[in-house]
Amino acid sequence: MIKVFLIILLFENLVFGKQPPPVSSIVQKISPSVVVVKGERITKMTKDNMFIVGHTYRIGSGFIIDENGYIITANHIVSDSDTIYVELKSGKGYNAKMIKKDLTCDVALIKIDERKLPSVNFGNPRNVRAGDPIIIIGNPMPKQVTSPPFSFSHSVACGVIASTERVSSNNKKLFQLTVPVNFGNSGCPLINQFGEVIGVVNFKMTGFAGHHLEGVGFALFIDEIKSILNILNVEKKEVQEVFYKREKWIIYLNLSLLFLLSFLLVIKIKENRWKNYDFVKKEVYKTVYKGNYGKFSSLIKRVIKDGLHLEKLIGDLVLFKEPWVLLELNNQLQSFASSLDSKEQKMSILKYQARIKRILREEIAR
Repeated sequence: MIKVFLIILLFENLVFGKQPPPVSSIVQKISPSVVVVKGERITKMTKDNMFIVGHTYRIGSGFIIDENGYIITANHIVSDSDTIYVELKSGKGYNAKMIKKDLTCDVALIKIDERKLPSVNFGNPRNVRAGDPIIIIGNPMPKQVTSPPFSFSHSVACGVIASTERVSSNNKKLFQLTVPVNFGNSGCPLINQFGEVIGVVNFKMTGFAGHHLEGVGFALFIDEIKSILNILNVEKKEVQEVFYKREKWIIYLNLSLLFLLSFLLVIKIKENRWKNYDFVKKEVYKTVYKGNYGKFSSLIKRVIKDGLHLEKLIGDLVLFKEPWVLLELNNQLQSFASSLDSKEQKMSILKYQARIKRILREEIAR
């Protein structure tokens, strides 16, 4: 019984009371899902009879939410771009297309033509509290540049949740962060201590009422993003799979493990009860009173095989003086004796049989 409870406690720690992995392990796992997003705007003009083409870039971050190439990023990086370019951590680059965007929340969903990409797992932002550890992985760069600079891509910053009670101007829930949010971090994932994405970093405050502010960044709840994407009716089949398939899989796994442990616990309890003679006697007597020959036979087989309560049970059963009970008991003993190699054990069985046969003769004589 003690072993079973220890197993249950271990199960609860593993499933319901998850232990956070090291930050380095989280970064190693999530980094391949973080991308550099470059929005290019092309301007054309004529000056002094010369045709001039200008290129302006906005560079930020994004993260892959589905292995088929769907990526969440900040809308202001890509919304007015003529071309969108995505670079993976491996250095491989792709042209991306806009799928959906939301100006008010500054989020966009883009897609690259690639399969089997590493994607993030989502956590529940409602479970987050002020003071909880957080990580961001992004690409801090200048706000706006004329050409792509050397990238500080996949830079890691750690901090804590400063507040969970902030709201945007359009009443969307925001996390206030203590991590440094630089230009280029926009669109990067906000990651909790278990390696799950709980938000999207989208802006910071540098001043208020003429006063300079430092280290005041914000991230939109991932639930708000889910809501936005549902409203926009984005690729219903794939997006629902993106946001819910991992959570469902974890729930199913937890329920399966819980069912398995419950099943093992029931078996263990029954095994322990079988060691108690009063319980065994009660079960056997039920079959006798009901005349349940098949159940009686199977219970007797088990008692004889275990050898725990055989002598006591025979002593009690002979008191019934029921011929069918005694005959079946004798037959089971005979069958069991034929499978034994030990002469001492066979003699013990013969002793029981002799006692049963004597009582049967006495009953017949009456």
